[in-house]
Amino acid sequence: MRFSSWLCAAAMTILALAGGLCLADEPVVTLEFTPAADLADSPALRVTISEVLLTEAPTGLTGQATAAVQVCTQEADPQGQFFVMRVGLSKVSQQMAGRNLAVTTPGPVVLKLDRRARLLEIPAQDPPPVGEILSQGGVPLQAIAVICAIPQLPEEPVAPGGTWTHEETWAFPGLGEVKLQAASVLVGMNGDLAAIRSNVRLSVPDFEADNPLVPGQKVQVRNLAVDVTDLAQDYDTARSVVRRAEGKINASLEARSPDIVLPVRVVAAVEYTEPGPANP
Repeated sequence: MRFSSWLCAAAMTILALAGGLCLADEPVVTLEFTPAADLADSPALRVTISEVLLTEAPTGLTGQATAAVQVCTQEADPQGQFFVMRVGLSKVSQQMAGRNLAVTTPGPVVLKLDRRARLLEIPAQDPPPVGEILSQGGVPLQAIAVICAIPQLPEEPVAPGGTWTHEETWAFPGLGEVKLQAASVLVGMNGDLAAIRSNVRLSVPDFEADNPLVPGQKVQVRNLAVDVTDLAQDYDTARSVVRRAEGKINASLEARSPDIVLPVRVVAAVEYTEPGPANP
C-alpha cells in the first residue's frame, strides 16, 4: 500500500477511534513543547511480544523487553525557541521464550526540537553501528522509547477531533537514519492533559549485520518497517512531558542469508508508564 493511502486511512481510523467528536462547540487549543531547563523524568518502558511469525506462520514464541527511560533537557534556548533533549535507556532486560537474552544497551538519543516538538537537528553524537538491533533481540527499544516520550503535536492550533500529519527523518542508535511518518488526532483535553492518538510508521534503510544465530555469517536486512498503531499519549502541557503512552507494534523485515530468505513479523504491545523525577 502506498504511504499516502495508508496515511489517509490512518487519519480516518484514529478519527473514528476518537469517538466521532463534534467539532462545532470545541475550543481550539495551541499545543506546545516547552520543557523546563532542569526537566528530568524517568518513566518505565515495557514491550510485550505476543507473536513472532516466519513467512506469516506463527512460531509460538512470546517475550518481553523492559527498560528504565531517562528523559531530560540538555539545553534550553533562553528565548524558548528550541530545546535539546536527551532520551536514554538503562536497566534493559529482554526475554524470549522464557530465556533471558544477552543485550547491548543502546546509547542515548540527543534531539534538538522546536516548540512543536519537531526535529530541528540531531546534535553530534556517536551512535553504535547500524544493525545492532539484531543483537538486541530484534526489538528497537530506543526508537520506541523516543516515539512514546516525544509528543506528536500539530503545527497549528486544533480543536478536539482535529487531525494532522507530519514526516521527519530521525537517527536512532542501531538503526541509522529512519523516516518517521505519523497521522494524529487530538482526542480531547482534561485540564492541562491532552489526549493524543497517533499511527506512526518507521521505515529503516536496508543494512547488513552479523547474524546473531550463526557466528561469522552476515545477514542482509531488507524492508524493515515498524508500525506503532493506536498510540495513545497523555501529554502534560504544563510540564511538556508524556505522562503515559500505550500502543500496538507491528514490526516486519526480510532477512537474507546465503542459505535462505526469511520474512519475519513481530506483533507486540508497548506500555510507557507514569514518569517521575530522576537524575539522568
